[in-house]
Amino acid sequence: METIRTDSAHDSYYMFFKNCFSWDWGSYEKFVWKHLKDPFLSPKDFYVLEDGNKIESICVARKYTYLYRNKPYHILSMMDFATDPDFRSSGKVSAILQHIYSNVIFDYSIGFSSRHIRETVHKRTECVQTYYTYYLDPSDTPLSCIPCDDSIAIPALNSNKNGFQILRDQKYIDYVKSNPDYRNLVFLKKASFVIGVAFDNNENSVRILEMSNYSLPYCMIAYKMASIFGKRVKIDFPQKINFGEFIKETCFDVFCPSSNYNIFQKGDLIWVPVCDRK
Repeated sequence: METIRTDSAHDSYYMFFKNCFSWDWGSYEKFVWKHLKDPFLSPKDFYVLEDGNKIESICVARKYTYLYRNKPYHILSMMDFATDPDFRSSGKVSAILQHIYSNVIFDYSIGFSSRHIRETVHKRTECVQTYYTYYLDPSDTPLSCIPCDDSIAIPALNSNKNGFQILRDQKYIDYVKSNPDYRNLVFLKKASFVIGVAFDNNENSVRILEMSNYSLPYCMIAYKMASIFGKRVKIDFPQKINFGEFIKETCFDVFCPSSNYNIFQKGDLIWVPVCDRK
């Protein structure tokens, strides 16, 4: 008989993700960071569908408080869906979702996916923003900027008028800095604009993880600021551009369980920091 139970992260679940994801899920260190070090984790945010002792599908759904235009929202972040290959196309993920939506109180649920997945699996949810990720060669004329410490960066990031994000405080920034994919997160400031730049552990590049404003012009400013390191810059644009090396599209999807009301207005640019896209 199939049952759905809740649990916390265990090594066996990491192996399930590694074996059952249709793409490379990530390292064990990333699993530990994501599911054992997160300051907002819950001992019951793993939803495990099983028949007897056989795990058929797992979904992680974790609650956060997000800020959008200075107002807090209870957000259910949907992450790490995985189904045993023997049970795919049999509605296992839908069964878990129905269970979660019936048993958890929240304002909105959010998820991030490729275009293919959102058009097939998540087609009933609304795609609020698509991020177009590029590699850009370092600018020949980097913009002058200065390093700033966390005490300056945190309020600037929280005041992002386009930001939809977990509240930044020192504890959460320390957690972001411990992401095993990156090293040496540095905050840079130009006038009132602040960005967070991290060195990619696996590539000779830097990744823009944080921005205190989000638009195409500000993305260009961020790129030129990050170019001071003399490395390729990985950055998400709000629209496709005609230069740089295109990497991927990431769709930001939102589901509201209680009404058709949406806090986002059509056409708004929404910046969700990279490390918040669980």
